[in-house]
Amino acid sequence: MPKLLDKIKKYSNGTFDKHSDLYKNLASGQAPHTLLIICSDSRLCPSEFSESSGNELFVIRNAGNLMPSYNSESPSNEGLTLEYGVCALGIKEVILCGHKSCGAINGLMDTSKLDSLPLVKKGLENFKALHKEELETIDDLDDLISWNVETQLLSIATYPFIKERLIKNELLVQGLVYDFTKGSVFEVCRLDQSGHISKKL
Repeated sequence: MPKLLDKIKKYSNGTFDKHSDLYKNLASGQAPHTLLIICSDSRLCPSEFSESSGNELFVIRNAGNLMPSYNSESPSNEGLTLEYGVCALGIKEVILCGHKSCGAINGLMDTSKLDSLPLVKKGLENFKALHKEELETIDDLDDLISWNVETQLLSIATYPFIKERLIKNELLVQGLVYDFTKGSVFEVCRLDQSGHISKKL
């Protein structure tokens, strides 16, 4: 069933009229205020829970809201998107949002159950190997989700253009966890000017 195509057609033939002036004005460029890094989980609808419309959010989505560390020789898609958002678009706020009941992060707890998903299993095993000692001390999913948010913020801090803006106090980088069953968001931590984690639970 082509459900998405039907929804797009319905939007094009009706709902879009309410927003047509906005998008006509955006034809020449974009100026989002926030770069949001969030999980691909279909239960998360960031424009809905943040009450955002077009031209507000510049979004990076992947399983587990993972943010690879800086690598100038082999840049990740997430890294080049982060650079474009901050350096080209001038975004002043970066939000990394984890969420309750995250399947990707739950997979870290026991990758042996992922044999039917070899790419997922290998990716999570590689990530797990990088953080073996830390992960051995965490056996609660909620704690692991919050730990992952902090860990990904530290990865963001490895990018030179992020470090530069943090030092100058020109950029806010913070981590949140979203509970989609309650529609609630709470702050886990943020990066201070030196690129270290400053907790604010």
